Amino acid sequence: MQDMRFRRIVCVIIAIAVAFAIFFVIKYHSQDEVIASNVAKLEKMEKQSVAANQAAIKKVERIQTIDESNLENADFRKVFEGCVIAGDSITEGVEGYGYLDTDIAVFERGVSIESEKGVIKRAIALKPSIIFLSFGLNDLELYNGNAKKFVAAYSKLVKKLREKIPYTKICINSVLPATKAKAKRVPALAAAGKFNKATKAFCEKEGITFIDHTDLVKAHPQWYEPDGQHFISEFYPYWLYNMAKGSGLI
Repeated sequence: MQDMRFRRIVCVIIAIAVAFAIFFVIKYHSQDEVIASNVAKLEKMEKQSVAANQAAIKKVERIQTIDESNLENADFRKVFEGCVIAGDSITEGVEGYGYLDTDIAVFERGVSIESEKGVIKRAIALKPSIIFLSFGLNDLELYNGNAKKFVAAYSKLVKKLREKIPYTKICINSVLPATKAKAKRVPALAAAGKFNKATKAFCEKEGITFIDHTDLVKAHPQWYEPDGQHFISEFYPYWLYNMAKGSGLI
């Protein structure tokens, strides 16, 4: 009888000891996991902090290259380093007048969003940190003033870019209006304002940066070429400056 009691007591003691052992193993193992998790979080925060500091330093360096009173002589190659401006003959002027090179300005004359003739493929291959989309000059006539079709084309393009270069920031430049005289001769060109309003709404919905240059060209009608659609050299530093500010580069 006493042996049975003794065995029961021993079994109870062993069970209690095992329970305590399991408890302490779980407790300390859990603590190790918490510690490891906290260390991982701290390392991630440190990396993010370093990246943020590096980005801030680069931004300061870009700002230092800009003198607002002398934009014609600004080093826009430095400002837009690692970025791409993709578009039509308006974008061509950036390279043609010597403000940027073709590793930043990617263009083709006469292109629209849908018929961009490899412009986007070349832009994607460059894997830019920011891509500025600058279409619309030819789309106004292509869509005959239909802003919904223009936005639908942009929507497809944005989807493609997000699939191909997901870490690239997308910015969309406003359609530059033609002169009143030109719009009178070609009525479809008068829809620039309507296109921009629809594009801005699309950008707000999609979380895309929309950069409006309308006031810039309206304030400087002397910057238009005789054709009433394109622009002379003096326009481009201000267009680029607007892009740099609107995108957060400076």
